[in-house]
Amino acid sequence: MRRALYGLKMSNQSIKDRIQKALSDFESNQLSLVALKECVELNGPALEAMPYNLIKDIDEIEYQLTQCQFADEEDCEYSIESTISFIKNWLNNVPS
Repeated sequence: MRRALYGLKMSNQSIKDRIQKALSDFESNQLSLVALKECVELNGPALEAMPYNLIKDIDEIEYQLTQCQFADEEDCEYSIESTISFIKNWLNNVPS
């Protein structure tokens, strides 16, 4: 993984903070949906000591964000609120 290549080790808390910041920036229209998705895709797999169900939730979050992205690109009506809620609940359960 990238961390191993560069010798970097980040705590789960700093990774969670990075995802939370992206989420907050998205909610305040300072970050695009694509950038939020990229943040989750880049940082989610770097989390350590994760229970299996939380690892699987990363896949679900990425899937939901992809669905929202496609709906947005096609000018379809979509609701991101449930995905945002899912991400927030997931972050609360990720071990620090």
